[in-house]
Amino acid sequence: MELNKQVTLSVINEGYGHSSTDTVETSQTVWAFVQPPSMTLRLKTANANMSVDMIIHLWRHEFEQADYNYIDIDNIRYRIESSSSGVNDQFVKLLVSRG
Repeated sequence: MELNKQVTLSVINEGYGHSSTDTVETSQTVWAFVQPPSMTLRLKTANANMSVDMIIHLWRHEFEQADYNYIDIDNIRYRIESSSSGVNDQFVKLLVSRG
């Protein structure tokens, strides 16, 4: 697995009401392996009422530095839907959806 893109992990508190804005609490740019999900995964997650647009693998110690809830890939913001074990104990696998 080759870490092929730089991504930005962020902790964002969403604002409420008509005049509020989102607040970025913390962010960190890291290297990650970014890939689109397979059709099988898309169907499985759709059956669970979840949308997955990308799969991200990155170093566990970088991800665990904060409670990240968003990730920016090529200036597009994705919400982190779930995190699980990666290819080994040193990596974490994120399922993310656009928005």
